[in-house]
Parts: sequence; structure tokens; C-alpha cells
Amino acid sequence: MTALDPTTRTGPPGPVVGRALLAALAAASGVAACVLAGTTRAHTSSFTTTLMLWSVALAIAAAARPDTHIALGLVAVTVWAWLRASADVATFRTVVVAVALLVFHVAIALLASTPPAAVPVPAVLQRWVFRTLWVLAGTVMVWVLVAALQGQPRRASPLLLSLAALAVACVAMWARHRALAAGSAPSPLLSEDHT
Repeated sequence: MTALDPTTRTGPPGPVVGRALLAALAAASGVAACVLAGTTRAHTSSFTTTLMLWSVALAIAAAARPDTHIALGLVAVTVWAWLRASADVATFRTVVVAVALLVFHVAIALLASTPPAAVPVPAVLQRWVFRTLWVLAGTVMVWVLVAALQGQPRRASPLLLSLAALAVACVAMWARHRALAAGSAPSPLLSEDHT
């Protein structure tokens, strides 16, 4: 790319600051997910302290090396903490943990899919945010369904679950059709920072 190329970004925040902010977002959301998952009931302080230390270590390591499987370790610790600590899956805390895990996953995926010298252009970030919001909306809809089914008799559950699966499939097909109809822009997804 030349200096006159409009797709090149040479000003702030730059690749180092942009990646550092994404890494900080990934680490903070990973720690939040793990700690919130593990502190849903009263626990001894040693469990909470151990969980906090593991989550901080794994979150920092995952943010530093996003192209490895370290992030999977944090997700595994979060799931283990949730299974150990949670008795009720229909609490609103479930949504908060899911959102924190989603933000962690998206930040790690963006860090892992871009080279260190690349700065994602705003169009790419907007697409990632838009898709993340769709996943978030689906997550909240599933939580609402689970909360609604919690008091229902068992015989009503398969029918409601089938209707929910059909609704999710319809929304997914609509979103896919909309994305394919929009087509892909000829502009590059990333710009190299030539500062």
C-alpha cells in the first residue's frame, strides 16, 4: 500500500495500542466470566482466591498468546466453576457470565485472526460488533426460554423447545440471506500500519 491509499491507517491508535486494548478487554472479560461463574453461591475464601488466581493467569496468558489453546483452558475453568457453584441455571447471572464469555471469545478471536502489525479498519470492527450483538440477542432469548420453561410441566417442554429451535433456525436463515444479499465489499479487511 502506498501512503496515498485511503485504506491505510497511520494515525492513532495504531497496532500496538489497538491490540493492547483488545488484549485488556479479553483479559478483563475472561476474569469476570470465571469469577462470576464461581461465586454464584457462598464459598470459602480459598475457593474464590484460587479461582481468581487461575482465571487471572489464564486470561493474561490467553490475551498474550491468542493463537494458542490457552483461551480454551479459561473456558474450561469457567464451566467447571459454574458447575461447582451454580444450582439454578435460570438466574440472570447466567446471562452476565455468558456475555462475559462472549466478549472474551470475540476479543481473543479478533486478536488471533489478525497479524500483530495489522489494524482492523472500522468496517471490520462494525461487522464483528454487529455479529456479536446478534449472538447476544440469541443468548438472551434462550435464557428467557429457559426461565419460562423452569416452571412448566415436563410434557410442555419438548413442544416449546421445538418451537424455539424453529425460531432460532428462521432467524439464522434470515441473517444468512441478508448477509449474502449484501455481498462482500472489494475493500481490504485490514490495513497495515506503516508508521
